[in-house]
Amino acid sequence: MSETDLLNLGRSITANEVSWFAQVITITLAMIVGIYYFLGRAGLAMRIFAFAAYLIGMLFYLGEI
Repeated sequence: MSETDLLNLGRSITANEVSWFAQVITITLAMIVGIYYFLGRAGLAMRIFAFAAYLIGMLFYLGEI
């Protein structure tokens, strides 16, 4: 591999990580909005279940990064 190939590979990896980070932020903000609007009147058990489902999903997602 030439130096140019290595630089291009580094740039593509950085762009990919930025994309993943943006997706994490988007999913987190969607979860906050969902909790505020849809779970505002829900019971505590439903809120805890939603948080646990979000936490497990985010851990799986971050595990792929």
